[in-house]
Amino acid sequence: MSYVGYLFGMTIPCFLLILNLHLRGRLQTQITNVISIIVLFMIGLSFFMFSWKTGLLTVFLAFLFLNLSMPIAAKVASKMLGYRTGLNSGYKENMNLEKMMRGDLSLDAYFKASHKEKESRAKRFKFILRNRNFSHIQKKHGITTENLEDYYLKLGVFGLRDLAWDILENPNELEKLIVLMNAEKTGPEIFSAFREL
Repeated sequence: MSYVGYLFGMTIPCFLLILNLHLRGRLQTQITNVISIIVLFMIGLSFFMFSWKTGLLTVFLAFLFLNLSMPIAAKVASKMLGYRTGLNSGYKENMNLEKMMRGDLSLDAYFKASHKEKESRAKRFKFILRNRNFSHIQKKHGITTENLEDYYLKLGVFGLRDLAWDILENPNELEKLIVLMNAEKTGPEIFSAFREL
C-alpha cells in the first residue's frame, strides 16, 4: 500500500471521530472511544509500515485532518439532527461530576479539577481578548475575562455548553450573545437564538 493511499484511508476515521462528537446519543462515548482507538492504531501502524519519520509526519497529518474535519462535520451533523451542535466540550466536566456522585472521586479532588479547568479557561479567554478581531467588541462593551467566564457558565445553564466555545471565539456570535444578555432575554430565547438553524 502506498503512503498516500494509507493517508486517504485515515481521513475516514478522523472525520467520523469529529462527526460523532457533534452528534448526540446514548452510545456517543463508546463510539468515540472505538474510533479514537482506530485512529491511534493507524498512527502507530504507520511507524512500522513505513518509517519513523513517516510516522511522525502521520501524527502531524492526523491532527491536521481532525481540524479540517471540524467545519464539515458540524454541517453534516446539523443536517442529520436538524439543529446546530458543537463538540461535546463539557464531557470531561460531566465525567468528573459523575465520578464524584458515584464516590469514585473525592469532593476535594473534584474542586481541584474544577479549579484547574477554570484556570485553563481563563488563559483561553485572555487569548480571545488579545485577538484584534475582538478589539471593537472590547471597546464597545468593555468585556473582561470575568465576563467571558460568566457567559461560559450561563451558556452551560442554558443548554448550550457544546456551543460555548464556538460562540465565545466568534466575534459576531459573541456580540450577538452580549446584545441578547443586555436585553435580558430568557434562557430559552438565547437557546433558540443559537441552537436553531
